[in-house]
Amino acid sequence: MRTLPLALVLLLTSVAWSQDDLRCLENPQPYYSVLQQRAYEALDRRSEVLKALQSPEDIRAYQQRQREFFLKQIGDFPAEKSPLNAVTTRVIEEDGYRIENVIFDSRPHHRITANLYLPKGKGPFAGVVVASGHSRTAKTADYNQRFALMMVRNGMAALCFDPIGQGERSQILN
Repeated sequence: MRTLPLALVLLLTSVAWSQDDLRCLENPQPYYSVLQQRAYEALDRRSEVLKALQSPEDIRAYQQRQREFFLKQIGDFPAEKSPLNAVTTRVIEEDGYRIENVIFDSRPHHRITANLYLPKGKGPFAGVVVASGHSRTAKTADYNQRFALMMVRNGMAALCFDPIGQGERSQILN
């Protein structure tokens, strides 16, 4: 009976040692350098295109081309707007502003958690959407909060949201 576990351990050990090296590149640094060079070349091409824009008509045509390209890549926007179904779960009053913790639907049954920074006083206020980048803490990352505070202290509303898989959206809200 003791030989079975021992045989199993020996078998699994030999399988683990015989695994192939599946790396595509011995040293990924040259590949990174190639990608970086391509990115710089693309930025140079973009700079040349932007320098050539001389009139408001040129700019509008450029914007239209960029919009069409973008929509071709991601697909068109939904034909109809859906209700936000926004719910404020908490309000934090501060000196000169307030922070509303909200949950809303960006599309039907697709909930987004966010913090809405609002200046005191009568609106409407100009506003910005604060995209969180790659932080696990998303809307509560210190740099997102600092940016939102800078905006709200200068009279602008700021919405910091949690992308899928970050912040509170690491879990399912039903």
